[in-house]
Amino acid sequence: MGRRVGLFLLVGAVLPLLFAANASAQGAVLRATPSVVAPGGTIAVEGRGYTRLANGANSPVLRLSTRTGTPLDTEPIVVDGVGAFSASSVTIPSSTPPGWYLLLATQTRISDGAQAGFTPGRTTVRVQARAGAAGAATRPGGGSGSGRSLPLLLGAVVLGAGSLLTVRRLRTLNRPLGA
Repeated sequence: MGRRVGLFLLVGAVLPLLFAANASAQGAVLRATPSVVAPGGTIAVEGRGYTRLANGANSPVLRLSTRTGTPLDTEPIVVDGVGAFSASSVTIPSSTPPGWYLLLATQTRISDGAQAGFTPGRTTVRVQARAGAAGAATRPGGGSGSGRSLPLLLGAVVLGAGSLLTVRRLRTLNRPLGA
């Protein structure tokens, strides 16, 4: 019984670490500056972890909230020798309603049009109404938007349950025989 509880505690402690490590090694990474913009405004986008154009990949394409939606207006995106790019001006369409959006940078192979490995890179962008407009934008799902919160929560629950079982087991072992 003691070995099972110890194993349970070990799995509860290691499982969240594995999920966190997996989330940070996602491949393509995208960053938008500023992350809050008005409809029709521009942002600067940087990315890394993409395939060089000389290695048989098309230029990355930026889209809002979908891999197959209408591409955003950008300058031609050129991936450098280390797999990074920067697009100095990306225009958010003026018809975009206020809210949180996922900004995606997808890249396809020239040979067959399939998605290049470890893409799309993604980040969140908040489109905020211009001054004087009513209503506040909320993040989809009402949460913090962190993709790591669920695995960490599950790991904490497993760790807590393992600790509770260990304490109960220790109390039963330390109880006098007649009690």
